[in-house]
Amino acid sequence: MKLSEHLGISFSLSAVFFALTKDYSLALSSFLAGVLIDLDHFFDYFKSEGIKFNLNDFFHRCENFEIKKFYLLSHSYELLLLLVLVVYLTPPHPLTLGILLGFTQHLLLDQISNGAHPLGYFLIYRWRNGFAGKYIFNYQR
Repeated sequence: MKLSEHLGISFSLSAVFFALTKDYSLALSSFLAGVLIDLDHFFDYFKSEGIKFNLNDFFHRCENFEIKKFYLLSHSYELLLLLVLVVYLTPPHPLTLGILLGFTQHLLLDQISNGAHPLGYFLIYRWRNGFAGKYIFNYQR
């Protein structure tokens, strides 16, 4: 999913969360988590292309899945499970709940919209397949 789409959806959901709870920290943490999860794409890009930075090339390669290996370290259901456990096992706090909500919506939207293999957003699955894009995204099969 494109950055602009994540920005729009994260903003909209955060506005809904704020309207329901009147809690700025929940809304802001949800928005930030829903967008900043994509920072892991920089690692994949630099690992693939070396330490060069061309913003147009970065967005082109990421949005068109032109990187050969997808580590996507923060895009994983294992990390989502860890966040669920943190929220469940710690005292209720709007910040952690917001992070969980933003992270969850981002991961689910990516799973639906990116044509990923059903297991493609499990870090263990990617690791077992050498992080090769052809095993993660259906378009490369």
